[in-house]
Amino acid sequence: MKIRPEVVADSGDWRGFSRREVLTSGVAWVVFAGFAIPAAAETVQKSWVTCGKCRTIFYDGFPNKGRCAAGGAHAASARRVQLPYDAPEGPRMQARWRFCNKCNALFFNGYANKGVCPAGGGHQAQGFNFVLRHSIAGTGNVFRYCAKCHAMFQTGSDGHCPAANAHEAAGFQFDLLNENSQRID
Repeated sequence: MKIRPEVVADSGDWRGFSRREVLTSGVAWVVFAGFAIPAAAETVQKSWVTCGKCRTIFYDGFPNKGRCAAGGAHAASARRVQLPYDAPEGPRMQARWRFCNKCNALFFNGYANKGVCPAGGGHQAQGFNFVLRHSIAGTGNVFRYCAKCHAMFQTGSDGHCPAANAHEAAGFQFDLLNENSQRID
């Protein structure tokens, strides 16, 4: 037995309607919208900074600052960034960026050749798989991949490459967010 909608609307009683009628009435959309799951926040690691001597990005979260191609340990500059990790790769997101546990730099781990590490030999990957934004127009945070050492470096100065002389920019332009930024897409 069905109750007429005008009777239910007047009485405030929804009993007597079929489940299908309730779900297709639009009431379900209003009720379920309150239970919507928010978009997952991006997981990031902070404490990445540009070295003021060699211009590569290195992890500044350890007392040991790693090995700098310009000699000694890396020296933190004011440019601090955060790196997203374990995110899906996409048209403007490149994976396989890793921390080198010998020099503390961020390097691309997508080739058999691991580049040139200032601590000797090739870079050695450890930790998170960073997935970085690239080819985003209009940003002031431009970083590039060095074709010689495979490290990420800040543009504006070619820095000092462990594979000799200045870094050699190749590939995408990367958009790395300042450490205290929050991306709004």
